Amino acid sequence: MKLVWVFFAVFLCALPAFGFEKKALDRLIATGKCVGCDLSGADLSGMHLNGVDLEAANLCDAKMKGTRLSRANLKGAQLKGANLAGAFLGGASLEDADLSDADLSYAQFFYARMHRAKLIGANLYHTDFLQARLSDVLWFDRSLCNEGSIGQCKHKTEL
Repeated sequence: MKLVWVFFAVFLCALPAFGFEKKALDRLIATGKCVGCDLSGADLSGMHLNGVDLEAANLCDAKMKGTRLSRANLKGAQLKGANLAGAFLGGASLEDADLSDADLSYAQFFYARMHRAKLIGANLYHTDFLQARLSDVLWFDRSLCNEGSIGQCKHKTEL
């Protein structure tokens, strides 16, 4: 009997972990809303998700390379380790979002609202924050952007 349980435990551990339910992705595509849903690890690369509501969604480790998210609501979203390389987030709401360790290379955050977002360890290579509101953002190097930082993170030494 022990051998059966050991085999069963090994079999369960060998199953791939997808992290999200297809129903959540289908709902996002059908309605443009998936508030608080789990899309961790989902592949949303290249999708046009303009104006979607993903408030408080779990998008950790999601693949979102080249995804269009203009005017998207990502308030409080968890985007740790997500790949947003080349994504467009113009006018998106990212207040309190966690983008720690995310790949934001070549991403565009034009006019995005990012108050209190976390970018610790994020890849910001050629990331464009044109007119983005960066007040109280925890920057990639763990420094804090001052109130009134627009388009670039301003620290006390830069004022």
